[in-house]
Amino acid sequence: MDVISSEVIAAVVGGIIILAIQMGWKKIQESRGGYTCIWENEILDEEGQIIKRDNVDLRQVGEEATGHIQRLFPDSQKHRNWNLSGRIKGRDFFAIFWSIDQSVHSYGCWYVHQVNDDTFKGYYLRLSENDHDKITPIEMSLHRKRK
Repeated sequence: MDVISSEVIAAVVGGIIILAIQMGWKKIQESRGGYTCIWENEILDEEGQIIKRDNVDLRQVGEEATGHIQRLFPDSQKHRNWNLSGRIKGRDFFAIFWSIDQSVHSYGCWYVHQVNDDTFKGYYLRLSENDHDKITPIEMSLHRKRK
């Protein structure tokens, strides 16, 4: 009985050690991703004025990008948060995002192109509120906030 108990304990401890190593390895890979950092997302209206601003906590491993988006402006939407999943291929970054709060029907995708080391510019796309067969492109940019 003691042998079985010590084997079970050794297996559990070994599993925990392997899990910790995997998590550490993933963090190392993320930290090596050139785009892993906090970004600021600015969404513009037709006149080029900023109507929405978000923090994007981006994690990159290879071409894969994942993250969390938190609305900063307007103040009435600071409670909004999204998950993000996408790919960075060369100088192009395309992603989908969806609201964490299922009662908030906010989701879409974006396609942005890198214009310098710290900036992407392009569009986020969403279905028209009036006509769900129409996709509305909305100008946006991502700026590196800090590494």
